[in-house]
Amino acid sequence: MADIINVSSVDGWVEKVQAGGVWGTVRTGAGTTVNSIASTLSLICQLFSGTFNNRRSFLQFNTGVVLSNDATIDAVDLVLVLLSKNTFHDITSEAIISSSSQVSETALFLFDYSQVVVNTPPEWGGRLPLDVFPSVKLCPLNKTGIDGMRRKNELSTGLVPAEGWVLMSLRGDRDVDNVSPGFIDINCNMGSFESTFFIPTLAITWHKANIQEGVVEDGTIE
Repeated sequence: MADIINVSSVDGWVEKVQAGGVWGTVRTGAGTTVNSIASTLSLICQLFSGTFNNRRSFLQFNTGVVLSNDATIDAVDLVLVLLSKNTFHDITSEAIISSSSQVSETALFLFDYSQVVVNTPPEWGGRLPLDVFPSVKLCPLNKTGIDGMRRKNELSTGLVPAEGWVLMSLRGDRDVDNVSPGFIDINCNMGSFESTFFIPTLAITWHKANIQEGVVEDGTIE
């Protein structure tokens, strides 16, 4: 039996724009802009005319509404729709999924930009290539990702923990791997990419007393 649970969402992104300086300082501290429009995610990694722009997305799922304390999770898939991609100078890019620890489960803040493991975090699944669009991206979570799921009474990783909530980050490979956009041309324009996503869905296969169930969808039906 498959259950589809629609929950309120504050999925969105936090970015840091910095004129001058070095890549290392761009990756730390608080962000400069936050956008928490439900189910809208975006990644940017850019250095253009001397200004850095690094954008990180954050996802939240209330899996506790489906997973009881004695549920055994068999598999988890994160499904994203890649809506668009803009690249300059043929920069390849991938999206990396890992845990995060936002301040709240009901809103995003500038401070959340820093609520990630800055250097090569434990990835929750394989890296998603950001190539053909529009396209559906399926990422099966590994054991680390599966262990990150939360049951009814399990606390989230947020700074203000809530029961049953899973907090994730979605970041570009250059952000995670600490690779600054490199020098490209005589006009000091750098390689960059920008991608947007829609309708993040978490499909969970689990069992309890030999009954197979699963699909938690993060979104709302109008």
